[in-house]
This record gives sequence, structure tokens and C-alpha cells, in this order.
Amino acid sequence: MSDERETEGVDGSTRLLAGEMGVRPTNSDPEGDGAEEKLVTEDGKLNSNRETSEVKFISADSQNGDAKIDIENVKHTFAGMGKDELMKFANDPFWIRMRWFLFIFFWVLWIAMLVGAVAIIILAPKCAGPAPLKWWEESPLYEVNVRTFVDGEKEDGIGDLVGLKSKLDYIKGLGVKGIVLSSVLQSSHKLEDGYVENFAEVDPLVGTVHDFTNLTAAMKEEGMHLILDFIPNHTSKKHPWFVASEKKESPFTDYYVWTQKEPNNWVSLYGESAWAYSEIRKEYYLHQFKPDQPDLNFRNREVINEFKKIMKLWLERGVSGFQMSNVEFLVEDKDFGEDFVNPHTVVTLGQYDFLQHSKTANLPETYDVLRELRESMLNVSSDSVLAVSSNVTRYGGLVRDNNMTHAFDIMRNADLFSSLKHEFTAVNLNHTIYGWMRATEGYRTFWELGNAYRSRVASRFSPEVVDGLNAVVMLLPGTPITLYGDELGMSDSDGEPRALAPMAWRNSTAAGFSANESISALSLNFQEKNVETEESSEDSHLGIYRTLSKKARTSRSIMYGKFESTVYNDTVYAYTRLKSGNPGYLVVFNPSDYETTANLKESLKSMSDDLTLVVKSPHVEDRKYQASSLYLPAKSMGVFTFVPQQE
Repeated sequence: MSDERETEGVDGSTRLLAGEMGVRPTNSDPEGDGAEEKLVTEDGKLNSNRETSEVKFISADSQNGDAKIDIENVKHTFAGMGKDELMKFANDPFWIRMRWFLFIFFWVLWIAMLVGAVAIIILAPKCAGPAPLKWWEESPLYEVNVRTFVDGEKEDGIGDLVGLKSKLDYIKGLGVKGIVLSSVLQSSHKLEDGYVENFAEVDPLVGTVHDFTNLTAAMKEEGMHLILDFIPNHTSKKHPWFVASEKKESPFTDYYVWTQKEPNNWVSLYGESAWAYSEIRKEYYLHQFKPDQPDLNFRNREVINEFKKIMKLWLERGVSGFQMSNVEFLVEDKDFGEDFVNPHTVVTLGQYDFLQHSKTANLPETYDVLRELRESMLNVSSDSVLAVSSNVTRYGGLVRDNNMTHAFDIMRNADLFSSLKHEFTAVNLNHTIYGWMRATEGYRTFWELGNAYRSRVASRFSPEVVDGLNAVVMLLPGTPITLYGDELGMSDSDGEPRALAPMAWRNSTAAGFSANESISALSLNFQEKNVETEESSEDSHLGIYRTLSKKARTSRSIMYGKFESTVYNDTVYAYTRLKSGNPGYLVVFNPSDYETTANLKESLKSMSDDLTLVVKSPHVEDRKYQASSLYLPAKSMGVFTFVPQQE
């Protein structure tokens, strides 16, 4: 440690002579003595009069290692405020208000920025990805006629709700999330014919309300949904509403369409007058179907309110939606005007198609009613669905969201494939599909090959084309609807209605439908085409249907992808489904009687040559395929994946 010495400066401060420790020479040395200056007072503190001096090494080459420190050249500098001065400002009212203002301003600004960020997230346009599909858009819908599906515990030869519940595992195994169930409402005649006597009760033939709620509860546990079918247009004459209306009992007097005299030329679907006389009321009532099926008056607000209550009741019992049949007849011309002759008719007077029916079908008010019913339904259950199975026009529109201005979610077209002949061609098939897609452009499309009122696919066409048609319909844009048994290739029965043969569960008494041996109107091919026989084979109709539904249909390309189709050489119908970032899908179907080799690479965009087989008809070889030379046997189909090429 070097020595330190003090010497008195001219300003009363001291000159400190110090050793080298902690002191560095400076380049500025006015005196040339090598000293560096530092402000020091006599008491060893910084000069409090705000004067400063440079600290210099006066001599850098002193012999004893000491350094002379000179304090001079006082300069002004700011040394900060002391505690007492700060406290004066801290207690000043002006600065107190300023601090509170800045504090509040900071938090208001922070909250405003937070609210702005949240608003931007909510209101900013969303990414251009596809909207999530609803449950009734994700998988096929499976249509079940409860009376012919499976006989439960009663073994009376009539299918029931208990029997249906016992087969939920089978239906779920098809990759199905929704069941369209035929009417189970209390009826005085066939359940599917609209002779309803009580819209709030289950018909004793098929079970009880307790059986129904057990069914819906079991379905919800399996992640499944039920759509209940019924006809709102008319009731049975035995319905308490009509009985009271005939007697003019309030409030039921105007629940049906009454007039004092037969007012016009309207005819029923059966070609007879649409008016029938009541001996009790001494007036005429409207029936667009049979005389014992009187039309309800949907211009009466009380009738609409009744159906709101009915729908709410069944929603609370577990249904996820409704299918309303024959809705085009809900509202008629309020002035009972004369109907006009159909200028395109090819039938004679007295037949239904002789008239236009512009006064009795598809009136704009019909869809006002449907909109109101749908809105009330969504108020109870936001994910419920309203389907119509009728000859409706596009006036009401189809919807994919909860837009309350629309009338329904699903429009079924029972006649969609009715124009196809037994020996249809790829051109015929393309025309049918393209026409329906154009008619429903911008809306969700629904596809159904068969229904309860037409011959089954295997009988109407050929068992050989069942797989091809199922593949085409399953993977088209939209939602397929499958009539029970069509996944097996079931044929018609020899009874009526032909399509509603009992479900073929196995090759045994009554096809496994019931232990009751009196069942006779069975599917004509139930011995070969039944669940038990087809269960273990991936190449069976059932195995192919399951692969299509559970493997191919669940891909993003099928769910959201673009569609492009072509017909090759009038023989092969083909289409692709493409979704960016996902494998492409190619569906090909040769309905002809001839084998063919198709070059699809040139006619379909983005096609790569190498194809990977996903599912096929039994007689298609399991090997590598090329789109430029795709070989297909007669009556065969194949579904392939490929890596899309950049356009």
C-alpha cells in the first residue's frame, strides 16, 4: 500500500498525494506534472457547492512511488437530490394527483389493449379452413323400419324397440352415427302410413315410452343419434283432435280444414275428390290422402303450437331430430281457388297428375311453418336436425348452419336413382349424380339408393353392382342414407311392401328376425345374404360397406375434398376427391358387362400414375395399379389413394 499525503489547495480544499492504487493517469495534464485531479473537501467528502475539479497525477515518475493529486479547475455538475428534497415532492398535492393520473392511465390503457386484442381475435376473418361437420354430416345415416328390423322379447313376429336396442353394436360397427327411425307413434293402422291417433305416445305394437327412452339413452352412451320420422300433415279420423273438431268443441273447431260445401276441383293423391263429408258436423273436410286421413289446418296458430309441444316432448325423450314426410301438403290456398290443368300432363281427368296442384302443394307458407318449427326445435336442442322426405321445391332451401331463416337441414330425394334402368350405364349414372349436385349446389347433398317404397338395389338392378353403387354413393360429397339390409345386398321379399322384408340376421327360421315361425315374407336371398354369413368376410357386401364407411369415408379428402368426375369410353364412371395436404382418392366403377382398361390420368386433374388399392370388388385383383392403364373387370369397382400432382 503506497503512502498518502495532503497539501492545502488555493480554494481551501486539500491536495491529496496518493500512491498508484486505484488511480489511472489521464492524457490531459495542464501542468505537465503527470497528476490527475479529483474533487475533495477538507472533511474528505465531495464538494457540496457543486464545484468539481479534475483529479490528476502530478508526477508519474516519483521516486518513491507516490502520486501527487491536484484538485483544481472546478466544474459544475449535478449530484442528485437528497431524501429531504424528494419528500417535499412526494407530499406535494400536484405530484400526488399526477401519480394517480399516471397509475389509472396505465391500467385503462392496458385494459383497452386487452379488449382490443380479444375483439380482433373474435371479429377478424377466420382462416379459410373447412367448417366442422355436424354429426349428421360425418357418417352415413342408417334407416330402420322398427317393425321389420328385429323382434325383441315378445316374439310376436313384429319388430320392436327392445329388439332395435339389442342391435346397436351391429349398427355402430357399420361406422354409423345416426339412425333414421320409422314412426313409432300410436297409430290405428300401419305405423308408416300416417294414421296417427296420438303424437305423444308410442304404439303398443313396438313398445312403450320407457322402451323408447332406454333406446335413446343407450344410443347416446354409444355416441349415436336418433332421428324420428312422422307425418305432420294429417291424422287418423280416430285422433281426439278430429273427434272434437267434428263436434266443434273448442279449441279444436278449426284444427282441420273445413268448408260448408265442396268448393273446388282439388283431388287427393288417389285421384278422387279431396273433400269428404262429415255427417256429424254437416260440413266437408279436406283429405289429400285417404278419407280417413283428414288434413290438419296449419293456418291455425294453435295447430303449430301443438306441434312445437310435441317436438319438445320427443327431444326431451332423447331424439336428436325429426324427419317429416309429406310436408309439401301442410298449407293450402286459403281462398280454396280452382286448381289448374297441368300443361305437361300425359294422364286423363281424374288422375292426380292431371292438375298442377299449385293450390295444395309447396305453397310459400309451408316453409314459413317449417322454419318456425325448426327454430323452436333448435331452441330446445341446438345440435338437432330437421329432415324432410317429400317432393319439395328449392323454395325452402337447404341449410348447413343454424340460420333461422331456412326451413330444414336435410332434403331427401327418394326418387333420385329411380330413373336408372336395370342395365344402366356409366353415362346414365353420371347424368343422375351431376343433375342432383347441380340442383343442390351450395348446400349439403344427401344420397340414397333405396327406401321403403321402392324395390331394393339388389333387386332393382343386380346383386353384382351393389358394391359399386355403395362405393360411389358413400364417397360422394354429402351424406349417404342407407336402408337397413342394403349393406348386405338384401333383395326384395315376395310380400308388400317388397323392400320391407325382415332384416336377414342369419340363415335360420325367419332369417333370425324372430323366433316366430309364422314369418313368411322374407328376403328372397336371405339364405346367402345375411349378417352371420357375411360377418367374417372382408370381400362380402357387408365387409366392403364397413371398409368404405370406417376407413375411406373418415379421410379428410372424402369429408372436405374437391370433387371431379369423368366417364371413360361410356363404360367407366370415375371421380376424385382432393384436399390439400392429404392423399387423393379415386373411385372407379364399371357397371357394364365388359372388362375394360381405362386411362384416367389424362382426364382427371392432379392424378399421379401410381395408385394404392383401398377397397375393391371381390373379383378385382389385389395388386399395384396405374391410372394410365387401370384394368377393371365387368360389374366391378375399386377405391384407390394417390399422391396428388401439383397443377
